[in-house]
Amino acid sequence: MKTRKLIIYLLLPVLFFGCKKDDTSNNNLTSGKLGEVGNTWNVKIADIYNLSTNIIAKKGDVYTLQVSWGKINVTELKFGYTGHEVMDYVYSDGNESQPFTMVKFDAKVGDIYSFNNSGVHHQREVLEKKTYHIPALNKDLETIGVYEWIPVETPSEYFGLTIREIMWYWHPDYGLVCVEFYTDKGDYYEVVFVQIDL
Repeated sequence: MKTRKLIIYLLLPVLFFGCKKDDTSNNNLTSGKLGEVGNTWNVKIADIYNLSTNIIAKKGDVYTLQVSWGKINVTELKFGYTGHEVMDYVYSDGNESQPFTMVKFDAKVGDIYSFNNSGVHHQREVLEKKTYHIPALNKDLETIGVYEWIPVETPSEYFGLTIREIMWYWHPDYGLVCVEFYTDKGDYYEVVFVQIDL
């Protein structure tokens, strides 16, 4: 299988860092700035695309992000964060009454999060709880690995790639610390984040 890397932004209201899998011990430092209105992330994708996103509003546990690329494409996305759970409203088109759990930080391996929309079943499963080295933090963190398979009925094309399988790596203090995915052609990509402005 051919392996490539893509620098990409996955639009979530938490800190993003690239990851490298080296199992060791956990020694972390909590950031008190997660989820503040005004936080901005700037990312370059494959030396071609420049993306910027910032938190523009917070209402209760719901965060609104404004995402822009190429200076002409602007969109808004909503996500939920309760302190022990991260949810998204992507599949529900922003409907806050229909959250889909990304991760619960007290998760156990085997936990399943499900969501149904217009007859299409979406599922995320906790596959592992394992310690990895996070180079951008220079720390070893115990992560929660959540696997998601995107149904063929769901549009999932980004930058010319059709994403089919995703592995999300979460940490309760730092949020999303790594992402890996496979395309419909079986190509593997590791997400690499290059700049975060808080």
